[in-house]
Amino acid sequence: MNSDQDNTYVKTSTNSKEKVIGDLTNGKLIFLGVVSLILSSLGPLCVFALVPLSTAFLLYGAKKTWIMTLSIGAIILAISIAIPSLAGFQSLGVGFNVLALMAYLTANVVWKKVNPVIGLIKNGFFIFTLISLIVGGILIVSEKSAIDLVTEQVQVIGQTIKSSPSYNEIMATGGAQADDWAYIIKYPKEIATRILELSIGGAFVGVFFILWMSQFMLMRNSRIWKSIHDYPFTMKDFVRFKVPEQFIFILILAMAFIPLGTYVLKSELLTLVGWNVVYALAIFYFFQGFGIVSDALDKFRIFGFFRSFIVIFSIFAGYQVLALLGVLDLWVNFRKFLQKKNNNEGDII
Repeated sequence: MNSDQDNTYVKTSTNSKEKVIGDLTNGKLIFLGVVSLILSSLGPLCVFALVPLSTAFLLYGAKKTWIMTLSIGAIILAISIAIPSLAGFQSLGVGFNVLALMAYLTANVVWKKVNPVIGLIKNGFFIFTLISLIVGGILIVSEKSAIDLVTEQVQVIGQTIKSSPSYNEIMATGGAQADDWAYIIKYPKEIATRILELSIGGAFVGVFFILWMSQFMLMRNSRIWKSIHDYPFTMKDFVRFKVPEQFIFILILAMAFIPLGTYVLKSELLTLVGWNVVYALAIFYFFQGFGIVSDALDKFRIFGFFRSFIVIFSIFAGYQVLALLGVLDLWVNFRKFLQKKNNNEGDII
């Protein structure tokens, strides 16, 4: 029995099925995989890496897309093992397959016709738990401490930087990038320590943000796959994210841990717990704040390029403001004001 995951047909009004697999060539599938791989290696742009893969899963089905992603990951791992100077690419191969799993789960929200918010929460906690178990297992079986393992990875990154063709030129020119590279190479243990301090909150935020961005972009471009998959939810259902009111007490307590651990009890652990919990909760309030901005753009009928610019700017430059907006919404209820019209506009909608 064929499931929606392997459906590559367009349903017509006569219940017959018109194949679209002829238009979706294997070359295009590989192209989507390569684009995703390139994005995953481009620093901040890695947040978009799931979008091509999620689209591939919806257009080509689970079986073909998994074959493609696992093949690319295996090729990268084989090359990194065969060529010692490219050992740093092993993490890229593993990371690409992790991204493929996240993309599969994102596409599965559409296949199973799940509410996008519920799908995001379930997928986020599943991936975060899976990563935690894997990392925990590695630490248990490893003879080295967590700080040593992370330091080694930072050193590998440093060696990769030094082997870059543009290394000598950038270091000679100077500037912010040269300073960052020099710090990574010279102080790997300090960087590893900082990573470990905020690893839990950082991983939590990273997982949920990447999944959210993938789901957002997938639904924004639903025209690509809507004719194939009959998904009942829209972008409005996704951006209407609402954090449970009880979470504010956890946030207040976590924020209290920071000054309490720093100045009163002199407990670095308490301070780190506070920061990690604050970061973890902030991502949810960010989602809620973004929904408010989206409603405001609809209210004032801002569309097209200017709307896209505001959305991108608010996500990558105003994320702290969005998170604060989400917190304040608990008391202010911004959507209530957005639903009102002034006296010259007629009735309240």
